[in-house]
Amino acid sequence: MGKEFGMKTFFALVPILTVISAAYYFGAGFSSADSPAGGKSPAASQPQTQSQDNAYIRMLIEDVRNNTPWGKESGGLACRLLVNPKLRVGEPIFMVVEFKNASNEDLSVVAAFSPFVNDAGFLEVTCPDGRKISPKFIRSVITVVAAIESGDTLKVYFADLNEILLFDSSSSWGKPSLFDKPGKYSLAYSFTGRKLPRRPGIEEIKVWENKIEAAATFEIEPMDKDDLVVHEWGVFSIYSDVGYANANMRAEWESLPGFFYRQFPPDNRRMGSVYNMGNVDKPVMYFYSPRPFWRLYVSVDFKEGAPVVWWPCSREPRFETDRTGKTLSKLSHKVVWEALAGDFHPNFSISGNGHLYSNIYGELDIDGKGPWQKASETPLPDDSWMAAARLKKALLINTAGVPDEAAARRVRSVTETERFLYYDGLVPAPDYLRLQSYGGQGPVLCNTGKADIQNLFVIDRRNWQKDKPVRFAQIGRLDAGGEIKVEFEEQPAKDWPAGAVKKVRQVLIDAGLFEEEADSMLKIWEKGLFARDGLTAFYVLPRAEYDRLLPLKIEPAPSAIVRVGLALHPNMATADEIKALEEKIRELAAKLQSNAVAVHKPAMKALLEMGPPIVPFLQKAINESASQELKERGQRVLDQLDAGTYLKETGTEKKTADRDS
Repeated sequence: MGKEFGMKTFFALVPILTVISAAYYFGAGFSSADSPAGGKSPAASQPQTQSQDNAYIRMLIEDVRNNTPWGKESGGLACRLLVNPKLRVGEPIFMVVEFKNASNEDLSVVAAFSPFVNDAGFLEVTCPDGRKISPKFIRSVITVVAAIESGDTLKVYFADLNEILLFDSSSSWGKPSLFDKPGKYSLAYSFTGRKLPRRPGIEEIKVWENKIEAAATFEIEPMDKDDLVVHEWGVFSIYSDVGYANANMRAEWESLPGFFYRQFPPDNRRMGSVYNMGNVDKPVMYFYSPRPFWRLYVSVDFKEGAPVVWWPCSREPRFETDRTGKTLSKLSHKVVWEALAGDFHPNFSISGNGHLYSNIYGELDIDGKGPWQKASETPLPDDSWMAAARLKKALLINTAGVPDEAAARRVRSVTETERFLYYDGLVPAPDYLRLQSYGGQGPVLCNTGKADIQNLFVIDRRNWQKDKPVRFAQIGRLDAGGEIKVEFEEQPAKDWPAGAVKKVRQVLIDAGLFEEEADSMLKIWEKGLFARDGLTAFYVLPRAEYDRLLPLKIEPAPSAIVRVGLALHPNMATADEIKALEEKIRELAAKLQSNAVAVHKPAMKALLEMGPPIVPFLQKAINESASQELKERGQRVLDQLDAGTYLKETGTEKKTADRDS
């Protein structure tokens, strides 16, 4: 690397100016113009994510440096701008300013090199259409003096250029990029040495006070089909017979690591009574790219529901408290992540308003120390299903966020790294499949929706006994408004569920998932799809319906997005069976009024053994009864079954205790 990377510089802090405002410096990374896009369409061939290491980053920077001339020297100092000459739409535009001391003596420079400062550095961008853009100015930052030895070079890196030009007090995340149009752009930079005014008690230092200029150009190209590919899969659990469909999630949420993030809706039962809610379970989102670094803004909108659990840390929901510790946050209907994607990234944190920013300003270090750090996955429990979701070919996602209410009073922010983004939540159930009847020859299913159902899988384990065959069917199509009598094939117990898994795997791949994603999904969901008691049905949700339930916004806009959701109907029941279940629950609920232990205790046990499907019916019985005994004992049953109650009881306290332990 030569003397440039081995130079000796020092910064002597000099208290000259009162800090009026501080600027955040956002780090980014070079991208190779020659990185192979490779592969076929996203659904057929997986993009090869570029593995970053020091040698790769060094090569990119050196390649640009070797082809970038110095600007005109003035007073012994010259400068130049380093920027990747070819980038894709939305790719971070990383800029380095280098200052070289070409004189025979050391130079002292007031090192307010930032283009934010209007009396030192100045930056202007000329767009392909002739528009000229300059950053908003901040009057002053902390002033330092840099001593640049003769023959040495001082290297200072700045923000993603888009962030610099959109900089304001709240951050530019989520705003349209200024470089979303392909074409050639030019940069003009100038730096004027600042004077050191005299102050009592401070010895006057002779500083460089000339002006130098530099220029550079770069070209934005349209995004290639494999430049940034996003894949997501999720499962929508639909309980047609259960108005409070989130009941079955208690055990699931309770099994998640304590450091996961949770939002606690103030009244889940009220939400459930407005419309039939369903769970969206374990949506997992992956990012792939042959290019080395991206800045991402990802927003998942729960228009008529709410996110409940997510990982890693996010921009929103964000928990805020006042000075007394009182929670100021309201129920959020979206999850928003701000992230740096790549194996290497600048040190970063979040600002006071919750936006991610790089907290490094100074000499560029590409040896994995100082400003740059190598990303590594945040540790998870070995037995967590999340381990199966980590696919090594996906980009590492580095996020920052605010802990929950209690922890936020002690920890300003946290940073985490993962191979995916994950969330659970509540959405209106896409409830289009009905069990019309179940006779001696099998079930009759009908499609009440407006779209055809493709590749419907039905598994019958009613009254199933160990080592007995499982009844399985794959139905290619069920027309909108149509019905079908399911004809099963018996699968020997020794072959179950291998044959069914193979068929479902192929359907998932045909829908757009990569093979590794389909395998990961089926490993995580094998029990949920193939080992439930009763009658289970599932099919691939139409993409338009997935997007309607959970609108997704990603910036920069990916070159391809694949979303594959399974609509899962567990424990399907006919209207007569549901009515019989309700009557049974009413009989047991009536026994809860008894003061005789021999009466109410067995009734409570029977209700618990019936599980989550009883929740809406028991809640109805409680609401309609004047018996205090029924209300108290019935509520104890609900407390053990209903996820709504779980959210209220095991939220911040459990999570905080787990993190602190």
